[in-house]
Amino acid sequence: MTVSLSGFKCNELQIWLRVLATVTTLEESEILELEKAYLSIERLGRFDLSYFLDLVTIPFPSSHQKLCDRLCDGLFCALDENRDLHIDFKEEVCGISAACRGPLAERLKFAFKVWDKDREGVLRDESLNDMLSTFLVIANFPRELTEEEVIAGFTEMKSSISTNYNINNGFVLEDFLLWSFADSTAQSFVTFISQLFTVYFGLKPPNRREEGEAILSWLRLRKKFPPPNAQLWYLISIEWWKLWLDYVLLEVSFFL
Repeated sequence: MTVSLSGFKCNELQIWLRVLATVTTLEESEILELEKAYLSIERLGRFDLSYFLDLVTIPFPSSHQKLCDRLCDGLFCALDENRDLHIDFKEEVCGISAACRGPLAERLKFAFKVWDKDREGVLRDESLNDMLSTFLVIANFPRELTEEEVIAGFTEMKSSISTNYNINNGFVLEDFLLWSFADSTAQSFVTFISQLFTVYFGLKPPNRREEGEAILSWLRLRKKFPPPNAQLWYLISIEWWKLWLDYVLLEVSFFL
């Protein structure tokens, strides 16, 4: 069943907002803002994988497109909690909360979930290789790693992991959390996912500086890795841009 807020009466809406705010780390006002963005999706039909891929165009080097495809598929699966091939509003809110606003442990659990598509709580060879390769590619943005650098990098990371953890039967969630708390590539991935949800799902950052960092980071990546066949552009005035930079407390001497 699709869960949305648009069909609720006023008192029912307040109760439902309180419920979502209780089970997530989001404020009621933030949930309402997310609902506005979700309604524009809901009007177009089911929020299935096809629509998700149309909406979420991740800036990624074309040389690693297969990794990007697997990342998109994993993100959709991580949000689609009940596996009905559709992301309803409750699933979206809970997923965004875990990925963006929860404590670091919860955000890392969501990162693990992106690659644990069968929900077994363990990453085996292919999934582990994909995860480590994607972590490396994202951690080195905006520099584009060669295929050789990625293979060498994840091989070294996997060797280090196998030295400290028993991964003969896979990399389990508990060991992943211990490793990822001290790994900079895992935390770069967590930041990247938070910025992605901010840009595409309408979650307002918690403060001005994070808003500026998220938007400017995404603009730099878009310039480095433009989407194929992009024909839709939104224009803003330089006056508005300068006012926004002042608002987010950042100075940018060069546009991107």
